[in-house]
Amino acid sequence: MTTSEFQFDLTNKKNPLSVLQDICEKFTASTRGYVLVQTEPYEGQIFTYRHKIFDNALSTVYPGTEKDIQQDLGEIDGFDEKTYEVCFASKVMQHLKWRLMFIRHGLGYYPVTVVLQKDIAFDIEAEKTGNYVFTLNNEDELREFFEKVFITKTVKKFAQSVITESLIREDVEQKDDQEE
Repeated sequence: MTTSEFQFDLTNKKNPLSVLQDICEKFTASTRGYVLVQTEPYEGQIFTYRHKIFDNALSTVYPGTEKDIQQDLGEIDGFDEKTYEVCFASKVMQHLKWRLMFIRHGLGYYPVTVVLQKDIAFDIEAEKTGNYVFTLNNEDELREFFEKVFITKTVKKFAQSVITESLIREDVEQKDDQEE
């Protein structure tokens, strides 16, 4: 084995969250700060999955459970895959949370797996394949993908709804303040 079998040029320098943050700052600015984008660590499932069926009468899991030893191989102590949820929030509506996507990456940052909200995925996929899981292999692909997400019809429609509702609430608050 020689060094020619490996790549030593660092082409993907930015953490996927930093790439996302750049896009989010522009998006938030375009909404005059009414729509915020929050990224938080996430520990739940990001793919569709089935619950095991529990048979109360027999007090057993049906069908039987199986331990896949492959889950224990290849582990790296001290580093797990990082998973995040990306949500819209509002500076006016404190309890608003609308999840756009999940992001997962491993050691070395790339490839990145993105699981999109289905309507956003539908807007992006020209062939309307129904695919909502995307794998982005490098920083450039990821940046281009995030840029597409934030200009989709679904994202713009939701953002406009948040802006409109925020303006209405601010107007009502101003009128209430004037009446006092």
